[in-house]
Amino acid sequence: MASRINIDHFKNLVAVSFSDGELEAPELAFMRSRAEEMGLAKDKVEELFKNAHNLEFVPPETEEEREELLGDVVYLAMVDGEIEPPEYQLCLKVAKKLEMDQEDLDMLIKLANKLADS
Repeated sequence: MASRINIDHFKNLVAVSFSDGELEAPELAFMRSRAEEMGLAKDKVEELFKNAHNLEFVPPETEEEREELLGDVVYLAMVDGEIEPPEYQLCLKVAKKLEMDQEDLDMLIKLANKLADS
């Protein structure tokens, strides 16, 4: 059974991923893969997708959880190859909600780029 932390984390990812009104195939594939890693039931995942526009962002409690969520948001933004300006602004908005700043975000993007290149 998935933990409450994993469910909240995934709800936040769904809320962020649907904030631009659409979820493209690579983003959907990442989301399904991440849900599986977290041990979320497929019916729960589908329910969250169906109610995506009604989900509210709930900031994680610990620094580690906040960093993991921002990392997933960055990966989600980069999954199609690069972060477009609106995606960057969304990532920055999420970072601020997570009590992080632009420097933290840029560091995560740089790290993600290095990992993608290796």
